Amino acid sequence: MVIPFLGQNALTPIGLAKFALRFRCPVTPARAMRLANGRTRIIFDPPLELPAADLPEDEAMLALLKPMNDHFSGWIREHPAQWLWIHNRWRDH
Repeated sequence: MVIPFLGQNALTPIGLAKFALRFRCPVTPARAMRLANGRTRIIFDPPLELPAADLPEDEAMLALLKPMNDHFSGWIREHPAQWLWIHNRWRDH
């Protein structure tokens, strides 16, 4: 699915959103921050709000995936050196 990411439309995996919407389970963003001396800190953020259960699937997916991408974008902007992108999310779609 194409969703804005870092200010550009980008292909976004939908599996997590499909699962969360189907089973009405929370999505809790988590990331690993590299620290000095080979240490790592795992950071959990509050769960994202699930969209209303009665929305059509495409609208519900967008309502969950957009905040998810916005959340990831915030992390990347906050600590860009922590991120390595191997695949091209911005290829022609």
